[in-house]
Amino acid sequence: MQRDRNNEVNNLNNNVLGLLHAYSLILFLKNPWAGLLILATTLLFPNLGLAGLIAAIIGLTTARLLQFPQIPSGMHIYNSLLVGLSLGAFYQLDGFLLLLIILGAIIAVFLTVALASLLWTQDRLPVLSLPFVIVAMMMAIAARSYQNLDFYIPSLLTSGEWLHEQFATFFKSLGAIFFMTDPITGLVLLLIIFLQSRYLALLAICGYAVGYALLNLMIGEIPPNLVAWSGFNFALTAMAVGGIFSIPGKASFVLAMLAAAIAALITTTLQNMLLGYGLPVMAFPFLLTTITILAGLRRRIGISPPYLATRPALPEINYERARLARVRNGDFGSIPLLVPFYGEWDIYQGFNGEHTHREAWSHAFDFYITEDGKSFEGGATRLEDFYCFGLPVQSPAYGTVIRCNDKFKDNPPGEMDTTNNWGNFILIRLDTGDHVLLAHLRQNSLKVKEKDRVEPGDILAACGNSGRSPQPHIHMQA
Repeated sequence: MQRDRNNEVNNLNNNVLGLLHAYSLILFLKNPWAGLLILATTLLFPNLGLAGLIAAIIGLTTARLLQFPQIPSGMHIYNSLLVGLSLGAFYQLDGFLLLLIILGAIIAVFLTVALASLLWTQDRLPVLSLPFVIVAMMMAIAARSYQNLDFYIPSLLTSGEWLHEQFATFFKSLGAIFFMTDPITGLVLLLIIFLQSRYLALLAICGYAVGYALLNLMIGEIPPNLVAWSGFNFALTAMAVGGIFSIPGKASFVLAMLAAAIAALITTTLQNMLLGYGLPVMAFPFLLTTITILAGLRRRIGISPPYLATRPALPEINYERARLARVRNGDFGSIPLLVPFYGEWDIYQGFNGEHTHREAWSHAFDFYITEDGKSFEGGATRLEDFYCFGLPVQSPAYGTVIRCNDKFKDNPPGEMDTTNNWGNFILIRLDTGDHVLLAHLRQNSLKVKEKDRVEPGDILAACGNSGRSPQPHIHMQA
């Protein structure tokens, strides 16, 4: 009963985290408090806010029922959220719109899962809000022939007359990320970004300024609505290219400004193309620019700035990861791990080993203890004769246990279980998104269970001889 109650609490917490992270992920943040503040801001416009919240809940429910992974991250939900916000920004929330919201949110989840897997496995490219734009275009076309929908005209919190016109337009543009062209909401969003990352806020401001300047140069007098509804593309593009997907530096900053200028050029082009069909520009310029630039950088063969980050993160985190990698004389993509044992052990087999550790499984070490060149005392007829058998295995990193098992028997010395190669094991998903496997553990020695949070040094299990293991050792694989 207690375990069932704990599971219910964990599921509830994961659901809440998933919802709040979905709101903050739209700004490249992963902070539940930021998500809660953004959610509260959208509810200042009840029609829009409720439509977005309903869509997010539908997306969450769909992902949960179909058992998609990483629910707490919000990655399967934020495109559904954007679909709801986009519909609630222009149409009155009623039963007819609710049907569109439900269908759009479900489609967005499936598109997110399919496109995210395809883009990342093909070239480590992010899906971003591409599923939302595809679904929003479908919904916009469908809504035009949907006779039962009533248009919704939101009332602004403030006109922004107390601000200089260009500042007001900037804040309105930031608010338009969540379909709220209101300077107060844009100011709140900039404050949220600033509190999470000073550098990201700088990129947003500078990227918008570069895009606005180019628009002004190309078309002269800029229609206020054009910038208010599409200027966020310049800011988001600069934030993504210069901070989230690259390591901060002079070269990445220049590239971010160039990307913002390209996004502005694409904005004017798409504006002329889509207006004829009565369709908005939305986030197309941001998506086209960001994905194209990242795809191009992935094809480089030289090693020079700007450097792409190994995984998306706030610029301060990317910078610190790169700094630590340089200190450790490792690559930017290397994974720092604590050894999974106490004291001094030897390496029985390393990368591309004589027996195993090949191809996709090459990044692994087998650890054991030797004295005078031997890993055992006596006749090595019993597992207890081996020095490392039964010794504690500790967590090598911060992460979450996502799979584990300790039901297999330990093999007698010299024998192997080739049916269950890993034997007893623990699979940990690191905070970086990478995974570490600890295998061949002792039967009935697990100290953790699935979904447990672990930290470096936590005792997880004991060294054993299960699976494809002829003698006791610890197998650690990234």
